[in-house]
Amino acid sequence: MLTKRVQLRLSIFSSIYAVIILLTLSAATFTYAQVKPSKSKAEHIEVEAFSLPKQSKYFSQATINGLAQQDALMQKARAKCNPYTKTSAQDIRTCEAQMYSVIMPKALARFEVDITPLMIDGVQTDVVVPKNGISANNQHRVLINLHGGGFKYGGRFGGQLESMPIASQAGIKVIAIDYKKAPDYRFPAANKDVETVYRHLLKTYPAENIGIFGCSAGSRVTGQAIVWLHKQDLPSPGAAAFLCSAPTALNGDSNYYAAALQQRKPLQISDVEYWEGLDSNNKDAFPGDFSDALTVFPPALMITSTRDYSLSPMVAMHAKLIALNKAAQLHVFEGFTHAQFMSMYVPESVQTTTIMQRFFEQHLGSQARE
Repeated sequence: MLTKRVQLRLSIFSSIYAVIILLTLSAATFTYAQVKPSKSKAEHIEVEAFSLPKQSKYFSQATINGLAQQDALMQKARAKCNPYTKTSAQDIRTCEAQMYSVIMPKALARFEVDITPLMIDGVQTDVVVPKNGISANNQHRVLINLHGGGFKYGGRFGGQLESMPIASQAGIKVIAIDYKKAPDYRFPAANKDVETVYRHLLKTYPAENIGIFGCSAGSRVTGQAIVWLHKQDLPSPGAAAFLCSAPTALNGDSNYYAAALQQRKPLQISDVEYWEGLDSNNKDAFPGDFSDALTVFPPALMITSTRDYSLSPMVAMHAKLIALNKAAQLHVFEGFTHAQFMSMYVPESVQTTTIMQRFFEQHLGSQARE
């Protein structure tokens, strides 16, 4: 029989930690310290440290092995040069070329694609197509990729890497845009580059045959660009996939518990150089937080993970889209942190590509422009 004191503690535990338990979805047992009442008048909960297994107990051995393989590759690549130690745009690009010289051969061996640089009205892009040709179903479809990298890193090579799996598996052409970013540029510079490429593609493809996707910062540019294109009186693309992040401000529970897991402070808008001068009320920069901005969104696919700082914004944006009666899918992978399921070696990466392939096949048109 439980004592009243134990029953009270269990009640407190249930009410305070229910959200955290539901979001992390871990099969392992957590050890929590006592929760202290907030010392401020704001409605905050001060949570002391708790123990968490390094890896989810739901991970398969293939996932564990894949993550280790990816980590070893990244350590080798960053030993060559670590772009996160650089500050100027030129130094970052030079360093990334050295780092990706280790990664790209592995990716090209895994995904059989051809990559061709293409300058489109002054915007650098890379065209990624499968070596065995574009499939019959996708002859009149094209995808735009917007790479991740915190609006500062990932140019050229990051977009190529993100484009390879879907191009290879789905048999579709992908245009990876090396959009403008920090340290030299600020919002909305990337949107203008997307518009330039999008206008070029509209000469060949109907808007409903054009899909757009990105991971992390690229996911945010995806949402921002959709709103931007609408304001330029251009038709919305046929479908959009948001991987790793939602085009929102840094709100929600996951920004806090992900920071705790990674032993850092929660992210703030001011941490992102590209967002200099913005605040969370900016609908053009953070359209995912505003239902009236989401009214112009096409069918949307959202893929995130339980330990990702962007889980909460994804969940919130999905709910808004559903309330607007929009076609929207949300997939949440267990146990991964930010963008880890994009690793080329884990089974969840293949799942991600399969989900994307089915989504775009369902929502993109297939007819040629007349």
